[in-house]
Amino acid sequence: MDLNADAHAPAADFALAPPDDFYYASLYLSADARHEARALEATRRAIVEIPRECSDRGVAHLKLAWWQDEVARLAAGAPRHPLTQALAASRARWPELSVALEALIAATQASLAEPRAPDRVALLATVRAQHDVIAVRYLDLGATPPGEARETLLDLAARVELAHALRGLRQHRRGGMLYLADDALRAAGLTIEAVREARASAGLGALLVAECTRLRDELRAGLAAVPRALRRAQALPVTLARCAEEALGLTLADGCRVLEQRVELLPTRKLWLAWRTRHWG
Repeated sequence: MDLNADAHAPAADFALAPPDDFYYASLYLSADARHEARALEATRRAIVEIPRECSDRGVAHLKLAWWQDEVARLAAGAPRHPLTQALAASRARWPELSVALEALIAATQASLAEPRAPDRVALLATVRAQHDVIAVRYLDLGATPPGEARETLLDLAARVELAHALRGLRQHRRGGMLYLADDALRAAGLTIEAVREARASAGLGALLVAECTRLRDELRAGLAAVPRALRRAQALPVTLARCAEEALGLTLADGCRVLEQRVELLPTRKLWLAWRTRHWG
C-alpha cells in the first residue's frame, strides 16, 4: 500500500505527513474526505499557531486580520491562499465552514489577551469554544452521531488538543493562552509566569504528572464510552484520541520531561491504531 497515494495534487497533503498523528488518522478516509480533512486541519493549525509564532502581538493581530479577510473571501468564492483554495469546494457540503473558521480566528485573537481558565471545566469549555471548527473537521466526515455521542466525541477532541499542548509545552508556553487551569497551578504551587520561564521539567514535576495522568485517564474513559460501531464511523477523532492517550502514557513513562523532549509513538504504531479503528472500531 502506498501511504502517500492521493487522488489530488501533492499539495493535498499540505504539511501533514508522517509521523503526524493526523496523517495516519485520516489515512483510511476516502480520497475526497482525506483531502478536505487535511486542508481544514492545515488551515486550523496555520491560524492557532500564530500567537506562538509571533513574539510581537501587533504582528499576530495583523496576521489574524489577514486570515479574517481570507475567510471572507472564501465565503465569497474568491480565496487566495492555497489552503482556502483547497477548501473552496467544501463550502457546499459544509455551509457552516466559514462561520466556524471566523469563530476560530476570533477565539485566537482573544487568546492574545492571555485569558485564564479558573478550573478544569472552564478550561475544557474554552478549548471547545476556541475550536468550534472541530465539529466540522471531525464529525461531518462520518455518519452524524446522536446528541450525547456527539458531545462525547467533541469532548475527546478537546482533550486531544489539551494533550498536544501539554506534550508540546516547550513550544506552546511562550505565547497565547497557557492550557493549564488556575486551580491546577495553585495546587502545584506554581504560577503562569513560573511555567513560562521554567528551564527544566523537574520544577514542574507534580503539575505535569497530574495533568498527564488526568488527561490519559479521561481519554481512556471517553473512548470506552463510544460504541464500537460509532468508533468505526468516526475513525478520525477516535484514532487521534487513541494516539494522544498512548503518547501520554509514553510521556509519563519518560518522567514527563516535556520541556526537554517530545515523546512520540512509532509511525508503525500510529498506522496500526488507524487501521484497527477503521476496521474494528
